[in-house]
Parts: sequence; structure tokens; C-alpha cells
Amino acid sequence: MHKIHFILCGVIVLLLAGSFGYSTYKKSADADPRVSADTSTAQTQDSKESPYEEQVNEAGGVTVSVTPVSITDSGTWDFEVSLQTHSVPLDMDIATSIVLLDASGAEVSPESWEGDPAGGHHRAGTLRFSAITPIPEVLILRVKDIGGVSEREFTWEFSR
Repeated sequence: MHKIHFILCGVIVLLLAGSFGYSTYKKSADADPRVSADTSTAQTQDSKESPYEEQVNEAGGVTVSVTPVSITDSGTWDFEVSLQTHSVPLDMDIATSIVLLDASGAEVSPESWEGDPAGGHHRAGTLRFSAITPIPEVLILRVKDIGGVSEREFTWEFSR
């Protein structure tokens, strides 16, 4: 009889521990929008509303997502950038790996990267460029040498 009580107590403790673990996981997943069963959206916790469409490129074991956040005639142009992988270390300098192309096709380097530091398998942040004037009809952001992919291009068209 003593054995049955011991086994029942053990089962109850395991059920309580499992329930606590699941509720803790569920709370953290609900609090962090990057943890989601729906992988079709790539919104990050710091995301800003953008009138421009997010573009995603999955190649070389790295998913690169880019969304223009602020494109105006003056000031800076901000892009939300997210890199996700499970196989490649993300230790590159993002500020030297991503450029904009101006109307003549010349590469324009970013002013700054405000986001996750080099390393790990998940990086996100804002890449900031000086405004290109006049705004080109087609905006091209080029990503170089990430995940063994020599070049990826993200293109947005602007109607005037």
C-alpha cells in the first residue's frame, strides 16, 4: 500500500511539473511574437508599421527578411532586417554586407546598423542609409555573401 501512495505522489508531481513547464513556455511564446506556430509572418518585436511590403529570401541555409520602414525625400532611410538560420553562424558585419543601389546602379553603404551583434543564429535590427535623392523609381537593396550566397536582391517599385 505504501508503494501505491509513493507512485501516485510521483505521478501527481510529474503532472504538475509538466503543466507548469507548458504554461511557462506558452506565456513566453505569447509574449514574444518571434515565437509562433505560423511561420508565414516574419514580424519582430521591434517592428514598425510600414507601407512597403516585406520581402523574404531563403537560400544557403539563411532566411533574410527586409522591410523598408522609412523612405522619404530627405533624412534617412530605415530598413528592418532579420536573419534566421539553424546551420550558419551569423557573424558577418551587416553594415558591410548590405548596400543600396542608387539610380545609376552605384552602391551606397549604410550609415549604421542598430540591432543584434554578430554571432548566433538569429539577428534583427534596423539598417539606416542616407536618403538617395531623387528617390529612384526602383529601389534595390543588395545583400552580399551571407550563408554562402554571393548576392541576393530585394526590389521595391515606387509610383510617382
